[in-house]
Amino acid sequence: MSCDTCYDTKTIDQGGREIACPDCVFRYHPSSVTIETNPDFDPKSTSMFNVRYIIRDRSMGNFIYGKARNMDDAIRIQRKRQGVIKAALTRRANKAARAAK
Repeated sequence: MSCDTCYDTKTIDQGGREIACPDCVFRYHPSSVTIETNPDFDPKSTSMFNVRYIIRDRSMGNFIYGKARNMDDAIRIQRKRQGVIKAALTRRANKAARAAK
């Protein structure tokens, strides 16, 4: 059992109706890309692998998309991934609109 919300049934009860489990279903949306502080960061270390921020893309699961030493780089990486997701969503919407004609 991996999901504590739905117990791996992929659905939950909300107001008498079944909906998709929010913890299992990934939202392919720009807001799914987040910046987190690395819990293993050591300010005294000089290693090149010691990074302060982790950019996580939750639309693909719990995927670590990138790492950055400072907030400016973290924001740049986050915005780049958000742009890719937004462009893909726009292409899908345009394709659906053309197919509906």
